[in-house]
Amino acid sequence: MEEITLEKYEPGRVNRRAEMIAWFLAALFLASAVVTGICCRKGGATRNDARRFERVLHRKELFLKKEFGDLRAQFEQYAPIEVLHDRSPEYQELGTSEGISIFYFENDILRYWSDHAVPITGRWRSRYGRPFVPMRNADYVSVTRQTEGGLLLGLIRVRTHFPFQNRFLVNGYQPDFRLDQGVEIDFLEEEGTEPVYNEAGVYLFSLDFSGAEPVHRELKAVSALSLFLFAVAGFIGICLVIRRSSGAARWIRMAGTTLLLVAGAVSIMHFGFPGVLTESRLFRPELFAGRSFPSLGHLLVFSILAVSMAVLYYFYSSLERIRNGVLRHTAAGFLFAGASVILLFIEHLITILVLDSSISFEAHNVTTFTFYTLAGLLVIIMWFIVLGLVLDKAIMLIRDDLSVMILLGTLTASLTILLAALVPPHYGNWIAWIGMMLLLGAHIYLRFRQHSRPPFSRFIFLILVISVFMVVRLQQNNEIRAERQREVELVKLSSEHDPVAEMLFGELSMAIRNDSTLSLLLARPFLDIDRIFEHLQRTHFTGYWSKYDLQVTVCRPDDRLYLQPPDDEWQHCYTFFSEMIGNNGIQVGNSDFYFLDNLSGRISYLAAIPFFGSGGEHRVFIELDSKIISEELGYPELLLDKSYTAFTSSKFSYAKYDNGELITRDGEFPYRRSSDFYTSGLQTFEQITVNRYDHSIYNVNDQSTIIVGSPSITHVDNLISFSYIFALNFLVIAIIYLFSSMDTFRLSFNWNFKNRIQYSVAGILFLTFLLICSGTIFFIVRQYRAQHNDNLRSTMRSIYIELIHKVEYEEDLVNWSSEDYYSLDELLRKFSNVFYTDINLYDQEGELLATSRAEIFDRQLLSRRMNRLVYEKLAWGNASEYIHSEHIGEMRYISAYIPLLNSQNKFLAYLNLPYFTQSGELTKDITNLVVAVINVYLILLIVILLLSVFLADRITQPLRMIQHRIAQVSLSQKNEKIRYERSDEIRGLVEEYNYMVDELERSATLLAQSERESAWREMAKQIAHEIKNPLTPMKLNVQHLQRTVEEKKHDPDMIRRISVTLIEQIDSLTSIANEFSDFAKMPRAKNARINLVSKLKNLLQLFESSEKATISLDLGGHRDVPVYADKEQLLRIFINLVKNGLQSIPEGREGIIRIGLEVTADRQAVVTISDNGKGIPEEIRSRLFQPNFTTKSGGMGMGLAISFNIVKSFGGRIWYDTEMEKGTTFHVELPLIDEALK
Repeated sequence: MEEITLEKYEPGRVNRRAEMIAWFLAALFLASAVVTGICCRKGGATRNDARRFERVLHRKELFLKKEFGDLRAQFEQYAPIEVLHDRSPEYQELGTSEGISIFYFENDILRYWSDHAVPITGRWRSRYGRPFVPMRNADYVSVTRQTEGGLLLGLIRVRTHFPFQNRFLVNGYQPDFRLDQGVEIDFLEEEGTEPVYNEAGVYLFSLDFSGAEPVHRELKAVSALSLFLFAVAGFIGICLVIRRSSGAARWIRMAGTTLLLVAGAVSIMHFGFPGVLTESRLFRPELFAGRSFPSLGHLLVFSILAVSMAVLYYFYSSLERIRNGVLRHTAAGFLFAGASVILLFIEHLITILVLDSSISFEAHNVTTFTFYTLAGLLVIIMWFIVLGLVLDKAIMLIRDDLSVMILLGTLTASLTILLAALVPPHYGNWIAWIGMMLLLGAHIYLRFRQHSRPPFSRFIFLILVISVFMVVRLQQNNEIRAERQREVELVKLSSEHDPVAEMLFGELSMAIRNDSTLSLLLARPFLDIDRIFEHLQRTHFTGYWSKYDLQVTVCRPDDRLYLQPPDDEWQHCYTFFSEMIGNNGIQVGNSDFYFLDNLSGRISYLAAIPFFGSGGEHRVFIELDSKIISEELGYPELLLDKSYTAFTSSKFSYAKYDNGELITRDGEFPYRRSSDFYTSGLQTFEQITVNRYDHSIYNVNDQSTIIVGSPSITHVDNLISFSYIFALNFLVIAIIYLFSSMDTFRLSFNWNFKNRIQYSVAGILFLTFLLICSGTIFFIVRQYRAQHNDNLRSTMRSIYIELIHKVEYEEDLVNWSSEDYYSLDELLRKFSNVFYTDINLYDQEGELLATSRAEIFDRQLLSRRMNRLVYEKLAWGNASEYIHSEHIGEMRYISAYIPLLNSQNKFLAYLNLPYFTQSGELTKDITNLVVAVINVYLILLIVILLLSVFLADRITQPLRMIQHRIAQVSLSQKNEKIRYERSDEIRGLVEEYNYMVDELERSATLLAQSERESAWREMAKQIAHEIKNPLTPMKLNVQHLQRTVEEKKHDPDMIRRISVTLIEQIDSLTSIANEFSDFAKMPRAKNARINLVSKLKNLLQLFESSEKATISLDLGGHRDVPVYADKEQLLRIFINLVKNGLQSIPEGREGIIRIGLEVTADRQAVVTISDNGKGIPEEIRSRLFQPNFTTKSGGMGMGLAISFNIVKSFGGRIWYDTEMEKGTTFHVELPLIDEALK
């Protein structure tokens, strides 16, 4: 049986093709990175950007002019409002997509508006007709067109510039202008700016690009991705080059690659090159900063370096080729020790990633996941890959020695827990020890008795171990992080500040100072303190300020104050408040308000606002103290700057106690009215768990106690975390497994029956998961929104009823007031706090009449007009109610409308409930619902996937048994039948197999008889042919001798020559007979356990005295290589091969015979016998192992045919490599005893 020879095998051809592909891709990605890098570095803001901006602006202007021309023509035939009404849906879409708004004025009165977000006043102003119209929150370019009865105004939004920003309100240019928000607008044509003209050539403004971002984000992302792909393709190319090298060249290339990898990492981590990577947010300490790694980007680069090095040395270091047993065990020991250190590093890595970063690693709360969360988890997984490669290499070195494997594994686990206990900061616990034991067990299960590539199902256990380890460590550190966050919240709360109030104080101070009504009240000879208090409360301290108790004191320079008991004295007014501010006051920003640090348990502020007028100097002292348990409507995130929204967190609940009594609380947890249930007050800081909430308690002093709580991490949370982390690990390992299955960019996949079951079930389950999960989410969200709309309608009707009770007899709500309510706004604020929703009222023309949230309109986030589509549905379509989706900036919310009618069924106003206060809650509820559904389906999917892996193994077990029996079917031995008791499809297959065995046995008998007859006939032909060769010269010699006798000649020399010739021919016949006898009468093998090492040593002793060649033996460091064979026949094979080698060495050449032994990865022992003889001629290679009885010089005889049959009977094989005039190597492969006995 001939294998591939050295003359036919060309290993470089395939590798070089793969190298060419890898290097081509690397060059392509490098070129892409360079080109995009150059493009984005040319300056994100250039003259071309200004010209593009101008072209887009001109296109919009021309559109408006054409549209206005069409409208003007239609106005001549139809009423303008009717024409505009028909186009309202189109114009509203135009405002969303293009930033174009259209308005129509009649007699300078606004009659039509397409966009209620643009704060246009109800009357025409001359500034609207200017080419450039700046407003409070946005800038516009205007286009106007006079009509017969009015004026059309089109506003093109250029940019937004809110006084504060958050996730809803973001400054920037209209997207289709494609300008960075750092570009400024100037109104002077200065050097370095680019002028912009309108379509008519009128100068509008100049664009200043000096503050613009110099890099386009899209190009930057493409450049960074190209660099990463270049590094990957280049690394693959280098690995392929190393793969086809050997010896010293391989080690030199590996060392060069190592230096290259380290240099690249150092360049990024220490020199910040290339900047396209290091300038990204990934390399900023705001996300993560540790002692050793200043950013998540540095940690990611270091991890990629570690993985690259591990892959490089795992595949190309060839440690398993070490022959010396001591060296192999020593190398394995060092690798196991390294694995212990790596596991402890992973533990430390998880700790610092959770505790030293602002990234959320709460896997159960998937809504907090970001790209950076994924990057952090991938870093952890990369180090587990490094750990896996190190452990796998160590196990491969000692897998043939189970006792050594167990010993080193136990020592490794013990070393892990020892290092964990000794190395600061003492991370030692049972997780480290159990984690290492499970990882070792997983790798031994993966590799033990598995010499070929393990099936993917064997990796499931390893993925389970890694996922459990990650979940446990993440959960432990998340609990520590939550405790630290609660402590930070305690510190914030103990300072008794209100960040929202302090943000609003600046505007509030200016509003009070500029309050003309207040100035008139102060100018009166006799001050009406109650009137001043009422005015301040209703005008300035509504809405958010309802959570504070208000106290107002007005003093002239000489006024004195009476202090109630226990002081019971009079003090100078100015001096009293000045001392209060001097002793406890801290000024808030540039406002007139001071924070009072009086440790009262309540948040207190004091303002001293001077007024100078006809009534002389006055000072208004305003005191604000937080109420005891406030239940007012919260301040929407929409109106808060992002710096203040970051300060508050909805994750926590808190409570403040004064003298054991609850004075204020917030959040979802229902704190009790007494602090005695939570703390005795003896310790300053305490930690408790109550009702699935973890609480941190801070006893500030004997009177004040603050408690902050956050939801505990439950077992369900851990199960959800495990599902997501297992899915991520599964995906990463599956991609690596699939990639490793690629042979030079072509998939090489074992698509057997078991795999087909597993992958088909997994594919169907995943598809079903997507369909069912998507359908469930769709219907649940739709149902939830419908239910939410129903609740909104119910709330709206309740408010409607309450309003009707107040205004049912009114005919007009303009300037409405009552004995209890100063204005309609105050009434709406009252209802707003009761029903926990914002309320607006619009008049019959769609203009704002009253609101509970005046800040929205005062800050011009919305105009004082209704949404146009809604207005037309109600006013023109006579709809009884209407629910509509609206938006402010990036915030989308549900808004409900209903006409408000009095007792006589006359129109009063349009009642509007905008849900922007609770839009975040609605989004949160829907998100939580969707996440819960995904979590449930994901857990079910993973459970079913795991079951499918094991069920597929059980289902295919009978098939594997049949496959194994079929593989053992042999004509040379009796084949065993299969016993199968179940009545299923497999039963029929088993019966057919048993029938086949019976038929095969009968056929084998007939075939053996036929083969024997054929063999005897062939043997008879060969024997006849070989016998004829010596008989011919014998006949001639006998005839010659007969003539000599007849002629009576006496020639002793001739008789001697004839006798010698006859004897030689007789010896030849004898040799032929002996060889035939040996072949025909091969003794029955007596197989037993044979140590190949001792047999090869015996072989060396037999031939070591040979003078024709030098014979050497290389046992590869093995001491015991057991095989199942007949010792006599085995030694006969080796002797025959060595003799053949000696005979093939020509005269004059110093002979060299090398005998070698190695054990392959698939547990096969291979004995090699090499010589430096003449080689085997081409013409006889194909029949080298066939019987050949020639006695010509150089013939092989029947020895190789006999050897071939013997090796085959042992379950092995024999083949050779040969090269003319250089020598031949025979390979004898025998299974180790455990494989042979299978």
